[in-house]
Amino acid sequence: MSKSHWLPASILVLAVALFVNNPARTTTQAQDVEKQAKVIWEYKIVRATEDILNEHAALGWEVVTAYGDVKGQSAGMRAINTIERAILKRPKAQ
Repeated sequence: MSKSHWLPASILVLAVALFVNNPARTTTQAQDVEKQAKVIWEYKIVRATEDILNEHAALGWEVVTAYGDVKGQSAGMRAINTIERAILKRPKAQ
């Protein structure tokens, strides 16, 4: 390779290295990842009816899990009254 071709190629390599290793670019990306990792959640337990869940979904709540809450048992230890509950979460307003 002649000297005239060597100089533009070395400048190109240097420019790519500076772009890839740009500390400002790397810091911005690290800050974006850090912001994503610092989500603070709030939780709520509600009755799990379709209407209630749809109302909460419109307000930004998401179902984490659902379960049956036993309110009474017969002498044979059978559940006689269960209420379906859901645990909801959404990002807490800051």
